[in-house]
Amino acid sequence: MAPDDPHEAIAHAAHLAPSGGNTQPWALALDDDELRLWVDHTKSSTLDQGFRGSYTALGAALLNARAAASAHARLGPIAFKPRTDGHDDEVVATMAFGDELDLDLAELSSWVADRHTNRKPGEPAVVAPATVEALRAAAAREGGAAHVVTHRETLGACATALAESDRLRYLTPWLHAELMSELRWPGHDALESGIDVRTLELDAAERAKLAVATRADVMAHLSAWDAGAALGEITHERVVSSSALVSRPNAPASACSRSRRCRSTPWPTPTTSPSSALSEHHSCARSTSGCAACWDWATVSSSCCCCG
Repeated sequence: MAPDDPHEAIAHAAHLAPSGGNTQPWALALDDDELRLWVDHTKSSTLDQGFRGSYTALGAALLNARAAASAHARLGPIAFKPRTDGHDDEVVATMAFGDELDLDLAELSSWVADRHTNRKPGEPAVVAPATVEALRAAAAREGGAAHVVTHRETLGACATALAESDRLRYLTPWLHAELMSELRWPGHDALESGIDVRTLELDAAERAKLAVATRADVMAHLSAWDAGAALGEITHERVVSSSALVSRPNAPASACSRSRRCRSTPWPTPTTSPSSALSEHHSCARSTSGCAACWDWATVSSSCCCCG
């Protein structure tokens, strides 16, 4: 339940933001004047190249905070400032408390607590044009663009690429260890962070696969044999439904945070229609000038009715 104090409620909303593996890779400070958010390096991983994944999560937390602030009529300007604690190449995201109200953000606030990841397989179907336009409009409000992919052959190619990415993650020892560290087992692990295995929504066969996939010795054999195609089947099945991509090019750290804000803004949008955001994938294309492109992937299914 959200705290009664407006400032504490805003901080609470920030903590509800999505992040890769639900690692919640941010630190937060709150006073009477502003909310400050920055990346917590201790929660990074190998896949978090240049902390881009952490910064996209920070952007989602900032969006949640802005939505809650607007709902309490305490919205103020945001800024990205250099850190002064030895990480001069990184930024602190700040939101000053004011007296502004953004009706779109205030409406979004009502969905913050209900947002969750729906990992059930979808039924391939046409996404309603009104939903597509709502996704595009929501992304555009944060300076992004929602690219909606519906061509079955293209979706199949995307699903195959992401499934192979998952296979390689399982078969690479340190990536496998990090992946397993994200899982939380009820009755054994604390559930405040990480991924509760119940939320994976696996059927009996998929649960059996997961039991095998947790074993590093089995993964080592599959890697030696260049096998393990089944390790990507769950991802392939989820992604092959209708999908949307939100992108923001030219991304230093602060822009990756803005990318996540533009990606997170349309994330709850399907909740108001009979569709659901099912999963996400973050990638950075490197170039000589740093992170050349920072984008987030979300699959959208027309068959589900709860928010992912």
